[in-house]
Amino acid sequence: MKIKNDFVTNSSSASFILTIKPNEEMNLDEFRDRFNEYIDTIKRWNPKLSSMRFWDGINIKQSNNNEFVVEEWTGMYNDIYDIPPYMSYILIADQVEDMLDWFKVVKFEIEND
Repeated sequence: MKIKNDFVTNSSSASFILTIKPNEEMNLDEFRDRFNEYIDTIKRWNPKLSSMRFWDGINIKQSNNNEFVVEEWTGMYNDIYDIPPYMSYILIADQVEDMLDWFKVVKFEIEND
């Protein structure tokens, strides 16, 4: 439980960390371009995502073994609905055969700050 200036809350901030491995070797710029194309595609598939803010992929970093880490942050994490919608969609699509044809989700973590 956190005490804010004049109230008490059970919620806290959190980081969402999605580790992805593409099916082919690529550098960071190639991955960012391809991932942003994928985000544009899922925004067309799902009207709820169409209002998602634009981002240029600066929250994507390259890790070891041709893996890439996408990190988002929220100042108020209450429940699963606070996970960025595109990450939720990717996690679900990762479980459905043939929906993600160019990468696999390696790991998804929520770190409470």
